[in-house]
Amino acid sequence: MAQQQKIRAPRKRIRLSVQVAIWLLAAAVLPLTITIAANVWLARPALTNQARLAMETDAHTRAQLINNYFRDRMLDVQSLAQVPLAQDFLLDPVKNQANAPLIIQNGKVVGTYLDPNYTLWALFDIKGKPLLSYSTNNTNAKFQPHGKYIIPPEDAQRLLTGKPFMSAVYYDSNTQKASVDIYVPSFSLVLNKVVGIVRATLNLDYIWSIVNSEKGANGAGSYAFILDENNVRIADPTNVQQQFTATAPIDKDMQQKISDEARYGKESTVRVVKDDALTKALNGDNAPTNFTLQPTGQNQSFEAVRQTLTTVPWNYIVLSPVDTIITVANQQFFITSVVAVSVLILAVLFGLIGGRRISYPISRSVNHLSDNSESLATLASKQKNAAAEQVWVIDASREGLKTVQYYNNAAEVAIQHMSTTGTHLLRNWDTLDKTTVKQAVEQIIETSQYIKRAIDYQNTSNEKLATAINITTQVNEQLVSGATAADETSNQLQNVVTDLRNVIGG
Repeated sequence: MAQQQKIRAPRKRIRLSVQVAIWLLAAAVLPLTITIAANVWLARPALTNQARLAMETDAHTRAQLINNYFRDRMLDVQSLAQVPLAQDFLLDPVKNQANAPLIIQNGKVVGTYLDPNYTLWALFDIKGKPLLSYSTNNTNAKFQPHGKYIIPPEDAQRLLTGKPFMSAVYYDSNTQKASVDIYVPSFSLVLNKVVGIVRATLNLDYIWSIVNSEKGANGAGSYAFILDENNVRIADPTNVQQQFTATAPIDKDMQQKISDEARYGKESTVRVVKDDALTKALNGDNAPTNFTLQPTGQNQSFEAVRQTLTTVPWNYIVLSPVDTIITVANQQFFITSVVAVSVLILAVLFGLIGGRRISYPISRSVNHLSDNSESLATLASKQKNAAAEQVWVIDASREGLKTVQYYNNAAEVAIQHMSTTGTHLLRNWDTLDKTTVKQAVEQIIETSQYIKRAIDYQNTSNEKLATAINITTQVNEQLVSGATAADETSNQLQNVVTDLRNVIGG
């Protein structure tokens, strides 16, 4: 019988359904990982830079609005300063006193139709002596000096250049309004000289509205403020307590000048609310336009953008919390992460469901093959047992056949002996009783003939037994061959079952 084929021992493998889920998970994880990495390494910095660029654009736009606004207002005053009626009045106010109502009317028209923030107009001679003043827009503003001066010495010095300019910021604690004075020397083309000075007082309500509109414009917590040339907060709507305070100590001479001019109302001294980081960022010829700092009174870092105005020596500063700047990037990262987790969960679920649907028919086939393999193994075992019994029967038959053959041979010898004896008796016939001898001889001969016939029958049976034994031997060989084939087939089926189980796992 052929040697039994060795069956491979099955190894514990991951189930096919789990493998499918893992592959789907891997297929989903790879692009999502690339997306998240791109978001962190590429999109996030790009969005952050985009937010900073938006702040720069916003600061530039607002600064441009302020510059354009001041240019337009300066043109307003210049146009009135060049009116012949005003110039004649400035040359000889007594002689041209009749021009005063028309001059006042022109100023009110400008205040009504061009900008309602004009509050007071004043005309001075070339020595700074006031000649005419009037309020506009029903403000009932009264002409009054700035502290100790009608025209502060610094402004009087600048008037000598013959160019228009804007004064420092003044704050009226009674009206709670901030304002600037626009000075325009009235130059007569006919006389080719300056004949007087026109001054318009302009409230900064429009400027403050621009700064106020910055609150939250660049994300939650963002705001803006304006510093003048002395780093005084002249517009800071987010913190009234810091309004008209300096970010660093002011020079003693400048402090005295501010007090003499009463720029900020009753306060004779500018209060300092230190902001060292801001002061450091603004100092120097190469002061950056973008910087990060933690402003005084804040508990987080801010990204700041600075724009220097061209019409006045002010700095327009926009600030936004760093966390707010990267909020969009964080939101995108969060959304991407949520999508990634959702896709991973769906991939696992679909993988498990799909894997089970794929592995179920295979698993069922494996079970059927396993059952068939066990049936074949059982059949092979039974055939082996039957073959063993057949071998035993054949061996016993062969032994019986040998015994029969032995007795046959003995019978043949006895018969031959009886025949010889009978022949001898016949030869001694004369010495024996004839009748007795004859009868005995006849019986011997008859017996021998009977034995001969029995032997013939037995030989015939022996031949049949031999034929049966041969047939049984052939059948037994066929049984052994079938059992061997069934055993080999069972082993092969078992190997197939093992391979399939390795595929589906379990």
